[in-house]
Amino acid sequence: MKPTLSDRILHALSLQIAVAYTQLDMAAMDDEALQDIILAYRSIRRHISKGKDEKRHGAEAAHKMMQGGI
Repeated sequence: MKPTLSDRILHALSLQIAVAYTQLDMAAMDDEALQDIILAYRSIRRHISKGKDEKRHGAEAAHKMMQGGI
């Protein structure tokens, strides 16, 4: 299934949140704020459609970005 415009927009937003998370984590931001960022990331990702492989559009790239970059 081809990702919709909404899927592509939400994926791009989730990548921006992932970048913010890794940068703020390195800056030793407090744990509560980091948890809020993770919650925002998860909430955005859950609104992205799943493909035939049952993974959300851009799942691998988003995961790598949360780990510190592509």
